[in-house]
Amino acid sequence: MLFKVKNYMSKNPVTVSPETSFKEIVDIMKEKKIGSVLVVDKDKRLKDIVTQSDLIMHLLHGNLEAKVKNFSKDKELITIDENSHVFDAVSYFEKYRIKHLPVLDSDNRLVGIITATDILKKVAGMGLLDPLTGLNNRNYYELLKQKYADKLLNLSVIMADIDDFKRINDRYGHLVGDKILSLVGKNLKRDLRAYDEVIRWGGEEFLVLLPRTTIKRAIAIAKRLKNRISSIKLDEFPEIKVSISMGISHYEGEGKYLDLAVNEADRALLNAKREGKDRINTGKFILNIVERSGRLAIEG
Repeated sequence: MLFKVKNYMSKNPVTVSPETSFKEIVDIMKEKKIGSVLVVDKDKRLKDIVTQSDLIMHLLHGNLEAKVKNFSKDKELITIDENSHVFDAVSYFEKYRIKHLPVLDSDNRLVGIITATDILKKVAGMGLLDPLTGLNNRNYYELLKQKYADKLLNLSVIMADIDDFKRINDRYGHLVGDKILSLVGKNLKRDLRAYDEVIRWGGEEFLVLLPRTTIKRAIAIAKRLKNRISSIKLDEFPEIKVSISMGISHYEGEGKYLDLAVNEADRALLNAKREGKDRINTGKFILNIVERSGRLAIEG
């Protein structure tokens, strides 16, 4: 899996032994220009983390000459497995308000350290954002799929497409078309929850993922979004009417089958287009996909 922590971590974190004094750690931090060091035993097992805040406390109490082992606390250290998804690391940064995570292998031995900067340096170059709308793009969806692969999902999927967009582009030009794309993207994103996902799927298509959302609730959300899109007006071209068609599916099951739910929402979208556009279609059936005896069951 491309997005494993081990592909983003720094493999040579600064470590010291429990026999090291706090004064020696001060010198190491000055030399390396770092804000913390990892304390490991001879088997590379993590024993403690010493930060600048810890050193200030020991300075105030006159303990700088003391060895780390004399003050090691019996505390739970926040770490992450090298095979975890980088999204999990980001969640830890937010949840615990930390800037770095020691990385352990399957034997609980230290193999590296990961920071938000490590992730940004590599992910930023992958192009996860659509520059026109500011939304995430298909690359981001591929990353999401890997995050969801081993999880059980319960979510609704909306596939949306701007009606007659080619006609607007041909008549008014691509700059106007780009402006409409940008406005549609902003309006789709508004009022959704922080953990909902809005992705520019390609061209004039957008994908919306709504975790923990029933099909009934998804239809209500889709109606609200459609009405919001219909209210878009361009001052310079007031005659342009913007509308959007939507297809919806609901999915319960293993994350590795998320593509099937997206395809079903896309099929429902095509039906909405055939039925006259500017409408919402839930398709012939709603997906409820589970793995049973090695077979996929699609229930309507």
